[in-house]
Amino acid sequence: MPEKLPSAEPIKQVEKRLKDSPPHLELDGLDAEGLTGPEQKK
Repeated sequence: MPEKLPSAEPIKQVEKRLKDSPPHLELDGLDAEGLTGPEQKK
């Protein structure tokens, strides 16, 4: 018998929920340096 799994949450609903939720972690400039990749020079 298949397991009784709840239906998946629609992707549009997930996107909206993530967009509206506050950030879970905020880093200062020194701590965040390097996490976003190399800086692009303009």
